[in-house]
Amino acid sequence: MARQAPNLNTLKSNSFCGVKRLMSPLTNTEIKSAGWTPAERPNNYVEDSSEGWMQDASMFLKVNHMIVSGPAGTGKDDLVKAFCHAFNIPCKRFAFKQGTSPTDWVTRTTLVSVDGGTETKEVEGELLKACRGVTCKRDFTGATPLQLSESIKDMEGNGYTVINNDGMLTITVPGVVIFSDADRALPDMLELLREAVENGKEMIANPIEGGLFKVLPNTRFYFTANSGADGSEGGGNITQMKDSSFLSRLIGIYAPPPTPKFERMVVQAEFPQFDTDQVKLLVDCNRAIRKVAEEQDMGLEITLRQAKQWGHACLLVMNDLGITDFKKALKRSFVTIKGHLNMKHNQNAFEGAIDPYLRSDVVDAQSQSSSDVCPIDL
Repeated sequence: MARQAPNLNTLKSNSFCGVKRLMSPLTNTEIKSAGWTPAERPNNYVEDSSEGWMQDASMFLKVNHMIVSGPAGTGKDDLVKAFCHAFNIPCKRFAFKQGTSPTDWVTRTTLVSVDGGTETKEVEGELLKACRGVTCKRDFTGATPLQLSESIKDMEGNGYTVINNDGMLTITVPGVVIFSDADRALPDMLELLREAVENGKEMIANPIEGGLFKVLPNTRFYFTANSGADGSEGGGNITQMKDSSFLSRLIGIYAPPPTPKFERMVVQAEFPQFDTDQVKLLVDCNRAIRKVAEEQDMGLEITLRQAKQWGHACLLVMNDLGITDFKKALKRSFVTIKGHLNMKHNQNAFEGAIDPYLRSDVVDAQSQSSSDVCPIDL
C-alpha cells in the first residue's frame, strides 16, 4: 500500500444538511482498490438543512444502524449517497428482490480449475468485504506531538480505527452499507443480518462453515423501506411484515412526503430552464393528481419521480412538436402519467384534477363522447 507524503490538510471537514463532520482522508484510488465505488452526489440533489428527517438521518447515523421508511420518491436512498459523498465515506448498495440470495453477499462456493480437474473454492462476497472498511497509510511524522495527538483524537472520534507507529498512521475508515427495499425482504433474508446490526457487537454469520465474521467497528447499515412497522398508507407497494426484534436494533427515521416548497426546489434544480411560475404549475398539477390517487385508492404512488418524468416529457413535446405554450405542452405530455391507468373513470379523475390549473377542455370532450359517465359525476 503506497504511502503518501505528510499532509495535515487531509483532515478536512464538511457540512451536509446542517451536520458538520470530518471528511475521510481516503483517495478515490484507495476506495476503488478496496472494492468500493466512490460515492457520487445524485444529479441536481437538493439538501434540506432545516430541522427534519434529512438532518435527523444524517446526524443519528453516527450513533447506530438505521432504517428510513416513508412513501416512495422521498429520496431515502439518494440522501445516504449524498451523505457519503459529502464526507468521502465508502458506500455499497444491496437490494432485496425476488431471487436474491443474501448468503451470496457474504460468501459462496464456486468451482475452479486445478491441475486439469476442478475443486470447490470459497469466495468472499461483496458484503463481507464491505464489513472491513478501507485502510490507508498517512505520514504524520512531520506533525508536532500535539498535532498528532489531536489528529488521532479527531479521527477516532469520527469512528476511524487508527494505529500509530511513530507518526506513521494506519487508518481504517468504516463504510456505509445500504440495503434498499428492506420491507421486500423475506424473513430468512434479514435473519442473516440480525447479529450484524447488534450495535457494538456487530458480527455476520458465515453461511457455509458456520461461525461468525467480525464487522469493523462503526460500520453502518442503512436500510430503506416504503412501509413502517405499522404498515403503509396504501400506494400499491408489495411489502413483507417486519420482524419487531430486528427493528428494535435500529434507529427508525420517518421520511414524510415533501412539502410544496421543497418539491419546487427539487423541480427547479432539475429544470433550470423553467421559470418559477412554470415550476409551481408542474408541482401543483403533480400534487393534485397525487391527492386524487390517494383519495380514490388507485394503487399508484405519485411522487417527485413523476414530476421529473412529466417535466422531461413536457420538454420533449416543446422541442419535438414545437409547442411553445407551457400549459399546452404540459397537457400534451400528461399521457405519460395517466397512461398508468386503464379505467376511464380514473383517467377522467386525473384529468379533472389538473383541469383547474391547465384550463383543459379534455375532460369535457371525453365526457361528452362517453355515454357511460353519469352527468352528475361530470
